[in-house]
Order: sequence, then structure tokens, then C-alpha cells
Amino acid sequence: MIIYAIGTRAHTDTKTTLHRKHTCLMLVAKNYPLLIDAGEGIKKKDVIGIYKPKAILITHAHEDHMGPILEELGIPIYATPFTIRILKERFNIPDNLIH
Repeated sequence: MIIYAIGTRAHTDTKTTLHRKHTCLMLVAKNYPLLIDAGEGIKKKDVIGIYKPKAILITHAHEDHMGPILEELGIPIYATPFTIRILKERFNIPDNLIH
């Protein structure tokens, strides 16, 4: 298993060299890249590198965990029913990608 920390800033305005972008992790297990959260400020170029994510897991409905990149990637998004409701209100994501 490999874990990449793409963003670790959480919901704070404090920017340091260690905490530049909002919450985002890439977990790769058995050659399956899974993006965990993709907060505001995370760009497609930040997550498309050696591994292209095959799905996204959104842990909860805070802006530092879900940002506009969710509309750009075009991959399945998994979340709780409450988070899915917020996703649908906030972003233009096809229903067939939301689980």
C-alpha cells in the first residue's frame, strides 16, 4: 500500500511549506488508486501523476474536503447520503458517478 499526502491544510487559512493545499490523499492498494477527499484548491495536475485515481471517497461535506476538481475528473465518487446531497447541491456531477 502507498499513501500520498497531496493536501494537508484542512480548514484553515494558515499556509506553510508543509500545509499548502486543502485535504487530499491518494491511497494505492493492489494497483487501485483511490483519492480520499479533494478539497478546494486541489487541481487536476496535483492528482494525475504516476497514478490516475479510479474513484474518490469523500469523508464528509466540508469545503476543505470537496472542491471543484470533483467535476473535472469524471470518476466515481463515494460518500454518505448526507454528503451526496451536499455534493449535488454544490457541484454539477452526473448522477451515474455519485454512489
